[in-house]
Amino acid sequence: MRLFLTLALSALTIACSAQPEDGKKGKKKGGKKKAATEMAAVPGLTRTGSLEGVAESSGLALADAPGTFYTCGDHGNRPTLYRINWQGQLLGTLPVPGATNTDWEALAHDDAGRLYIADVGNNANDRHNLVVYRFDPRQPTQPAAPIRFRYADQTAFPPSDKAARNFDCEAVVWHEGTLYLFTRDRGRHRHCRVYALPDTPTDGLPAVAKPIGEYELAGEISGADVSPDGRRLALIGRGQLFLVNLPTTGLIGGEVTTVSLEGAGQTEGVVFVDNQTLCISTEQGAIYRYTIR
Repeated sequence: MRLFLTLALSALTIACSAQPEDGKKGKKKGGKKKAATEMAAVPGLTRTGSLEGVAESSGLALADAPGTFYTCGDHGNRPTLYRINWQGQLLGTLPVPGATNTDWEALAHDDAGRLYIADVGNNANDRHNLVVYRFDPRQPTQPAAPIRFRYADQTAFPPSDKAARNFDCEAVVWHEGTLYLFTRDRGRHRHCRVYALPDTPTDGLPAVAKPIGEYELAGEISGADVSPDGRRLALIGRGQLFLVNLPTTGLIGGEVTTVSLEGAGQTEGVVFVDNQTLCISTEQGAIYRYTIR
């Protein structure tokens, strides 16, 4: 039985958060100066650096040493992970054997130190080759293990009704042995569906991602992570951060706090460094620290 919980955020408007279908945003002259001025007014948010040698950061995950992270590029980039620090300095590159990059859109990590590389970008809602790669960066020559999957409720590629095109995904988290996928609603720009997917590599038929609920948010979700204590969920879209105080079980429901990140750029990656601190990256190359108050 599908469980749908609606968390209304009436103060937000589609005009502030709607994005073009390809997810790209053109740069404006003087944009960096404007962003710096606007972001200085956001309590708890600090720009810490700019990415070097990474094109269009689309996801973030913790790396092995404190203060370091893995990021990746999306469509058109190599199947490579980039190790960076808070300042955005490139500390190293890590090609992922056995993987291709159709459209990498998210990174997640589990308690065993393995990474989940989500090749799930699906702007047109027409992909039949969705996959999440499980990869251990401590064994860099071992090929990534694919978790191929399909959405349980998608029967048309794409759905003929454009309003029903909600099978794009740019946000994935691992939590207690399960992968959770958060959709980017290309149809109505407000329904973030949540799907559960086993974290076990597939052999043969694709696994089935099952819908377990949704969040109603004015915008399109492009990143997610769960705090180490499992009590808070962070969802991010361009110009907005949603912090969800989770119930005692599951990743659905709870009070939502909205933080405006207007001026930061197209925010894509988010990861909890600890229970109170987030690292956020943008496609334009900015790195931010956000401290929850």
